Amino acid sequence: MGHHDGLSTREVTEFIIVATLLGASYMFMRVAVPEFGPVPLICIRAWIAAASLSGVLWVMKPSIGLVLVVAARPVLVVSVFNITIPLCLLAYASLHLSAGFTALVVASTPCVGAVAGRVWFSSRLSRRAIIGLVVSAVGMVVLTWGKVGFRHEPTSLAVLAGFGASASFGFATHYAKRHLQHAGALFTAFGTQLAAGVLLLPLGVWAWPSSTPGAGAWMSALLLGVASTALAHTLYFRLIASAGAQRASAVALLTPVFASLWGFWFLGEALTPLMVFGGSVVLCGTGLCVLKAGNSAR
Repeated sequence: MGHHDGLSTREVTEFIIVATLLGASYMFMRVAVPEFGPVPLICIRAWIAAASLSGVLWVMKPSIGLVLVVAARPVLVVSVFNITIPLCLLAYASLHLSAGFTALVVASTPCVGAVAGRVWFSSRLSRRAIIGLVVSAVGMVVLTWGKVGFRHEPTSLAVLAGFGASASFGFATHYAKRHLQHAGALFTAFGTQLAAGVLLLPLGVWAWPSSTPGAGAWMSALLLGVASTALAHTLYFRLIASAGAQRASAVALLTPVFASLWGFWFLGEALTPLMVFGGSVVLCGTGLCVLKAGNSAR
C-alpha cells in the first residue's frame, strides 16, 4: 500500500462506522446489564459474536479448526485478558457509570498498554508515549474527581473496574502481537470469542437472572454481539489491512465521542463540563500514545 497522503473515502467511512458501533456498545450494555447481569450478558455477547464471525470465516476459509488447534493456548490467554475479564468488568462498571464516562476511562487503554508493554514485555517507551501517559493521567484525575472515595463506594468500584479493564486490554494487546500475529485477525477474533463463551458458560448459567429479561434487553444483547462485536471487528480488521495498524488504532479517540452521543441521545445521560474537559485531556494523551508523528506511520 503506497498511499501515505491520507485515508481513502472508504477507509474514512469504515473508520467512522467502527467508532460508531464500538461507541454504541456502551449504550447497549447500559440497557442490557441491569436485566441480564454482567456475566450472563458478556457470555451471550461472546456466543452471538462467535456465531456471527463463524459465518464470515466459513465463507472465507473453512479450515478454522487447524488454526485454533495450532494457536489454542495463545487464543485462550487472549480470550481471558481481552474479553472474559475486561468485558465483565466493563459490564459491571456500566451499572454505575454513564456510557460516555465508561468509554472515556477505557480510552486510556493505549496508554495503559504502553506501560503493560514496558513492565511485562520489556517494550521501549518513546518520549512521545511518556508525555502521552502523563497527559492522560492528568485527564483521568480531572475526569474521576469527586467520583472516587469511600462515600461513593459503588461508583469508586465501577471506576476501578474500568481501569482494570484497560490494564487487561493493554496486556492482551501486547501478548497477541507477540503470540498471535500469524494466526490471522478474524481467526483470532472468532477463537477468542468462542473461548470466552465456553469459559463464561458455567458462571453465566449459575448467575442467570430469575426474571426473564425484556425484549429491549434482548435486542441490546443481540446488537451488542452482532453489530458492536462481530461487524465492528470485521471492519476494524479490514481497516488494519488497508490503512495500517497505527492509523486504525486511532479509532480509540473517536469511540468515547460516539459513546457520549449515544448515551446523550437515547439514554438522556448528562454531558458535564468536567467530563468534556477531562475527557478531552485524556483523548489528547491517548492521541500522543497512539498516533506517530507524520502521515507515513502505518
